[in-house]
This record gives sequence, C-alpha cells and structure tokens, in this order.
Amino acid sequence: MYTCRGAYLPSPCPQPQDAAVAQILLGDVLRITVLGEAMGQNIVNCLSYVPSGAITPPDPDWQSLSVLDVFRTKWRDSMITHLPAAYSVNLYQMEVIRAVLPKPARPYGLEIAAISLLMGTGDDVGSRGAGDVMPPFNAVGLRKITNTAGRNWRGAMRFSPIMEDDQVDQELTPIAIAFFEAVRQAVGLPLNVTAGKLAYPVVFSETLATGVGTALTPPSDFTRVIDTVALHRSVRSQVSRRKSTRGA
Repeated sequence: MYTCRGAYLPSPCPQPQDAAVAQILLGDVLRITVLGEAMGQNIVNCLSYVPSGAITPPDPDWQSLSVLDVFRTKWRDSMITHLPAAYSVNLYQMEVIRAVLPKPARPYGLEIAAISLLMGTGDDVGSRGAGDVMPPFNAVGLRKITNTAGRNWRGAMRFSPIMEDDQVDQELTPIAIAFFEAVRQAVGLPLNVTAGKLAYPVVFSETLATGVGTALTPPSDFTRVIDTVALHRSVRSQVSRRKSTRGA
C-alpha cells in the first residue's frame, strides 16, 4: 500500500470520482479503512469482514458501495458518538479483496476487485460533550482475538482522541469504560447488511496470505472470525502510524 495524507491508502490519493463498485462474492474479504482526523493528526482504523450465506449475483444488497454505506451508519451510531468533536472522518474506504496471487506479485499479492469510497460529511464528527481533549497519541485500545493461536490471528484498534476526564492517572474511569464498552461490543458484532444477510468481523492475516497464496486461493482462507474483543482499561499510545499487515 502507499501513503495518502499519512494514511495507508492507494496512491494517488483516491477521489470520489475514482470510486469503483463491485459485486461482492463469497470468499471475498471486505477490508474497510476509516481515515479520521483530530487536531491535525490522522487517525486510521481498519476492520475486515467476510460475507456469509448465499450470494446470487446480481445482488444489489451485496454491492460494495451499499455495504460500505451500511458500515458508515454503524460507525456513526456506535463509534463516533463516543468520541469528542475534535474527531472527524474524511474518508471511508472499502477494498474488495478477491484473490490471493502467487508470490511475487503486486501490490502485496492481493487482487483488489474494487475500491469503493464514501467521503465524510457533517454527520461524521464526534458528538461527545464539551471538555478538554487529550493529545491524539493518547487512545483507548481494543484487542481483536480469534480462536486460532499465534500473533497472525490477533488484531488491535485504537480510538482517539479521548476526553481528559475519561482517565485518572492514565486509567480509564468507570464512565469512560461504559462508553467504550459499547464500542467494544460493536466491533465484535456482524455487519447487518440487510435482513438475513450478514458480514462477520475477522482478522485478515495479510502476512500469511502474501507468503503462501496462489491465484486460486480465496482471501477468506487467511481470515479467522473474531471471537472476543477486549478493552484495555488503561490509556494506550498511538505513536506508531505504520500499517500492520499481521492482522487487521
């Protein structure tokens, strides 16, 4: 991947007119990147999903832009409401990962069927009340855990910025824990595309996929459904802006 405004997005920086749409198929991995900003710093979050059940193309419910819109609604309702007004979203991006290619291949051995984009609006701004905000390198941390052992099958997320009164001596207060408990639950829940159509949250191991894949290997073979999402009760650091390919 290449750097775009400090986030890990394709280069050149995607624009709304560049957005593509794809019919999602079983076996695809839906990798969603939320490019946010707070106090001049990029705040990047990445979540991956796999569709479940039967998909009979053409199915407009499983069109990539439609699913991304469902995710945006979830992000607004479940995440943004727990962040201060200093946080806003510039861009939602979905990569529809269709196949794992033989190594060496580019980029990173993954075939991307489409990259769909939705720009942030006035509805994509944190809605916590007034108060002092900590610098954005302070964050609330989540751990994404699967039933498969090994570092390739774990993931992490950071939510930033947080309110000054969310912590005392770097430990989250009971009120803050209650706020982010709702975020923790939302991260672990399936994406409800429409009635009876779900996409399950997974850890996608790009490291393993690009090391042993073939052109016939569906990317979903390199995922594990998230079993548990754990909330760190102390303030975490978000000093690293590097993209991890181990698990997302």
